[in-house]
Amino acid sequence: MKFQQKKLRDVAGFYLRLILGFTLLSALAAGESAKRIFALGAWEESSYFSEEEKAVLTLTKEITPISDHGVSDDVCGRVRNLSGEQYLAHLILAINTINSWNRIVISTRLGPE
Repeated sequence: MKFQQKKLRDVAGFYLRLILGFTLLSALAAGESAKRIFALGAWEESSYFSEEEKAVLTLTKEITPISDHGVSDDVCGRVRNLSGEQYLAHLILAINTINSWNRIVISTRLGPE
């Protein structure tokens, strides 16, 4: 996997895990900047995230509550155009895997205290 694609997948995973609040220290330890971490809540308006990262975060935002409205063709097309069909498939799998982990943690109440 290309470095940029791994980084984009990591952004999506970080976004999903941060929602549960137990990866802040690990993100800092991995070298993520505090500015980007604190800007994550406003990533759509932030200049700290690239267009590729914003496309991945948009896809993540649409997949997570998928029963609400599905994933738009526009969003899939943006990621596909930026990174390719295979990467889009890998990213969808990664987002869904992390969403599954989050649902297990929430339903079993085994998350961070």
